[in-house]
Amino acid sequence: MQAGISMADRSNECVLCQRVFKRFLPDAILPPENLVCDDFLKQLHSLGEGELRRQVSERLARNPSRRSPELENAVLQFIQQYGQRERGE
Repeated sequence: MQAGISMADRSNECVLCQRVFKRFLPDAILPPENLVCDDFLKQLHSLGEGELRRQVSERLARNPSRRSPELENAVLQFIQQYGQRERGE
């Protein structure tokens, strides 16, 4: 039997809104910045950098266990990359 990574619809908790959402993901451990629900990706990706940073910072502050500058920067980068893909950049 060969070992590998399985892909499946997996339940995750959004780091910004704490809603549970499903996404087709591998069974490997994901960095938490990838755990932003589609609703927030769509809502936030078009904001300017200052407003995006403010929104993400406020959302992460609601869950002190997830509050860190590293996570905030990683989430910002993830959302910005999503926005670039949406615009075809």
